Amino acid sequence: MINFDFFGRKFIFKIEKISTKKEKKKLPDDKIFINRIMFFILFLFFFSISNYIQIFRKNPYKIGDTLQKPIIAPFTFKYSDEEKKKEIIDNLIKNSEGIYERNRVVEQKVFEDLSTFINAMKYENSKLKIDYINAVLPLLSKTDIEKLLNIKDYDKLHSQILLELNNYFNQGIKEKDLIKIKNSLNSNSELPKKIAVSFLKSNYIFSYEKTEEKLKNELLNIKDVNITINAGDIILKKNEVITKEKLKMLNQLGLFNMRDNFKIFFGTFIYLIILSIIFYFALERNIKDKILNNNIFLATAIITIIYFITSRFIAKNLFWLLPFEAITLILGLLVNINYSLIINGFLLLYLLPIFGYNYQLFIILLFSLIFTSGLIKSIKNRTDMVSVGLYISLIKILVGTAVLLISKKNIVNIILMNSELFGSGIFSGMLTIALLPYFEETFNILTKLKLVELGDLSHPLLRKMALEAPGTFNHSMLVATLSEQAAECIGADSTFTRVACYYHDIGKMKRPNFYVENQHSGVNPHDNLSPTLSTMIIKAHTKDGQEMGKKYKIPKEIRDIMAEHQGTTLLAYFYNKVKKNNPDINESDFRYDGPKPKTKESAIIMLADSIEAAVRSMDDKNPLEVEKMVRRIIGNKMEDAQLSDADLTLKEIELIINSFVKTFQGVYHSRIKYPGQK
Repeated sequence: MINFDFFGRKFIFKIEKISTKKEKKKLPDDKIFINRIMFFILFLFFFSISNYIQIFRKNPYKIGDTLQKPIIAPFTFKYSDEEKKKEIIDNLIKNSEGIYERNRVVEQKVFEDLSTFINAMKYENSKLKIDYINAVLPLLSKTDIEKLLNIKDYDKLHSQILLELNNYFNQGIKEKDLIKIKNSLNSNSELPKKIAVSFLKSNYIFSYEKTEEKLKNELLNIKDVNITINAGDIILKKNEVITKEKLKMLNQLGLFNMRDNFKIFFGTFIYLIILSIIFYFALERNIKDKILNNNIFLATAIITIIYFITSRFIAKNLFWLLPFEAITLILGLLVNINYSLIINGFLLLYLLPIFGYNYQLFIILLFSLIFTSGLIKSIKNRTDMVSVGLYISLIKILVGTAVLLISKKNIVNIILMNSELFGSGIFSGMLTIALLPYFEETFNILTKLKLVELGDLSHPLLRKMALEAPGTFNHSMLVATLSEQAAECIGADSTFTRVACYYHDIGKMKRPNFYVENQHSGVNPHDNLSPTLSTMIIKAHTKDGQEMGKKYKIPKEIRDIMAEHQGTTLLAYFYNKVKKNNPDINESDFRYDGPKPKTKESAIIMLADSIEAAVRSMDDKNPLEVEKMVRRIIGNKMEDAQLSDADLTLKEIELIINSFVKTFQGVYHSRIKYPGQK
């Protein structure tokens, strides 16, 4: 806007930029949210179910084919191996022992034959005895026969033989046992034992009926042989020849069974539909404002897309190595814990079909997700993420060991899987350290870690300000102290408020001597300038600060404070100076360009900035006078509608006033005069 007087008449020219391009109509927030969420959900839906599209292929193999590439299970499932069950049944029938029953009749007949033999030995003549012995006791040698003939007490021999027979019968003699016993006899064996074995018969007779009944019961107890195929397991290796048995196995696995495949596909489809509906409402009710933020949405979408593509095409046996917790850490640090927990919780549910419904991996990752979310608060700097990665590894090992033991995995598998879980936790921490700075810078997202780095007074921009504009630097430090305490009192982000104060006046470094806090020689450059030009110079520090902030890659949230901390405040000194000579002067020419503070933090910084300068100029800094000054300045800001967009309540403003007064008491407290001190 240009104005000048010509022969007593005032002329005003307003210059506006005419856009040659058609302005695009801005979509309402609800429409933007729906578009973004539909894109997000459709992507997750497609990738989650794409793993199952291949199950509709017909079996392309036949007996005798050689595999050109290995066949890998696309998902985890179980099947009943009928061939293995048949093999178990055959081995059972082959190795099953029959049931034998003791036959007392056989034993009694043996005892009777023995009595007959003993009586014959007592009363027959020697020639008949020898013929009888040879016929009845073929196991006896000539020496044994001579001993038998010379025995005087046959009753005693009878008792000894009976004792031997009873021992054998009580043990239970089968046909195969009888042969072994006879073969075990030798010349050194005692005579009663040889005679007993000669009369011995098997007293345990095979029972066909009971054996058949036992076998039937054993066969009924044989369960199906269920084989678990985990997602990623190699079913058939490369260059392996397809045999009849292996072809049956492929069909039994259901990879090419259209009916079973359709059931799996349809079940997964229903699962993902229900999950997507729940996901939509969870986002709408809890984190809609975050999704509407372009930078946050793009960062989330890119992280998710990369992870899902990796999960979809990586070898299934490497799932345990995936650094799933890196997403939790990055989103938790970029946005907040609640956002990360919701997004990653649903991502885990969407990944379940890709994992082949592997409940073991799901449980481990679920516990890890909850544990990692709790660890985010403990991260104060980037090196803490290494420790967090180690803690994640430990919790995954503990949960993994429990789950794998319940799943009856052998010790070798438990050790191997736990080593992969340990690596995934460490990798998550390292990956977060590597990727977080890129997401912070690319999407201009201010994180707490970035705030900690910006709050370091050795930052190049702050060091430059301390050297080139020391007055402004000290002013910024005091404003930071005032603002941080006030923000903490009303529950605002005190860390962000403090760091933003450090940088809010960096634009003054371009012309430091034009600001009173940097004037130490008593020379004021404004004395030689017109009020209009002085106004332009003073107002420029907000834009100069934003440009300098971009150059030094200061986040947008802090650059916004550089513009908002002055709002549209009137530079009253220069305005009143011009108005004395020109009552018709346009007041808007002497106001800052704005915008007005849009957040509580920005409003606090505006108030602290004005109040610090005013209180510093006071001669009497007693608490009552300071409070009057604080209330007067804040009242003026409210009357000028500078706080209209900041959403501050009257109660919060009162808390801010009390905080300012209390802080000033600490800064400008009275000091004890020591002896000899003027």
